[in-house]
Amino acid sequence: LLGLGALGRAHRLRWSADSARPLVAITGSAGKTTTRVATAAVLRTLGPPVHASAGNLNNAVGIPVVLLGLEPAHALAVVEVGTSSRGEITHGASLCEPTVGVLTLVAAAHTADIGSVDDVAVEKGALLAALAPSGVAVINGDDARAWGQRGRSPAARALRYGLGPEADVRVVARTPDGLSRSRLQLSLSPAARALGASFDALTVSTPLIGVAGAYAVAAAVASALAIAADRLDPDAIAAALGSLAGEEGRLRTCPGPDGAVLIDDSYNANRASVEASLVTASELARADGRRLVAVLGEMRELGALSASEHRAVGEAAARAGVAVLVAVQGDAAHLADAARRPGLDVLFVPDAAAALDALEARRQPGDVILVKGSRGVGLDRLVAALSSEPEHPAR
Repeated sequence: LLGLGALGRAHRLRWSADSARPLVAITGSAGKTTTRVATAAVLRTLGPPVHASAGNLNNAVGIPVVLLGLEPAHALAVVEVGTSSRGEITHGASLCEPTVGVLTLVAAAHTADIGSVDDVAVEKGALLAALAPSGVAVINGDDARAWGQRGRSPAARALRYGLGPEADVRVVARTPDGLSRSRLQLSLSPAARALGASFDALTVSTPLIGVAGAYAVAAAVASALAIAADRLDPDAIAAALGSLAGEEGRLRTCPGPDGAVLIDDSYNANRASVEASLVTASELARADGRRLVAVLGEMRELGALSASEHRAVGEAAARAGVAVLVAVQGDAAHLADAARRPGLDVLFVPDAAAALDALEARRQPGDVILVKGSRGVGLDRLVAALSSEPEHPAR
């Protein structure tokens, strides 16, 4: 691994040795991949080729592989940096040497190995700490723990994005645009406009749905402002974000049986991301007068926090107006227990196959069905069995 990392880092340095070639590195407890996809799309509107991470290549093996893919024709790069134990972000950042560092969110994820949520903040903040004084920190300003890592960064500049009034790139309005898209209105702060932007507002219709999608769009715009504000075209940005294909397993809508709408968020899960997905699914169901069904798998690698985090998600499911809740495997039993209310059909099952059987017995035509859980639970197989899309063959 040390040799692979050294090769990746050396190649990255050679790539930018003869000219300034910005590299955006992205980390966070949730939203990394969606933010990476959105950021690459916005940066591609600048014209030159952009190299970006693919799949889940965000660890000590994957990051060097991504860096080794840099070619002379690439003018920009977007690299995802993940962690499951202490020190991984520091190592990944040392390989990337980012120009722009993006911190999406700090939440209880991988706490079995990292420790408390505050320890997670320190681990994620290592990306910002790795920035040079000439770099730019791009941070979710709505997350106090994320913004709290600003002080660790040597970067002279920081851009805050989010829904709140202090954001430099602010989502001022967010509404469902049908069942598979969101319409977002964004505004730029005076400080953001002072970077040279030719616009102060932007409207986007995008398949990146919900609060998570809004944050990803805002982070992407903020990152692009940090790199080349004076070259950004708002119409080109809107077109790029509007034509994205949702990433499989990451809050992606697809048609289900009997007119149902599946929300496939099966790739991974922690409390913050599950709660955000429940809000998104509830918004879509209410907007179209549909019933909401949730299949929620166990959230793994939480250690001592596992029972309480699962109970909190169960309570959130009840608040979201879920009509049927299928909790799947392990500590998701705590989730089911916490969700039980009169009128809410709740059951706990041992695995994804049993979840599919339970769902088949309870679903109704036109349901909105949210599927989310840690990857090891295997709920992607349930999505494949239910989806009517040809690229989702039953497995």
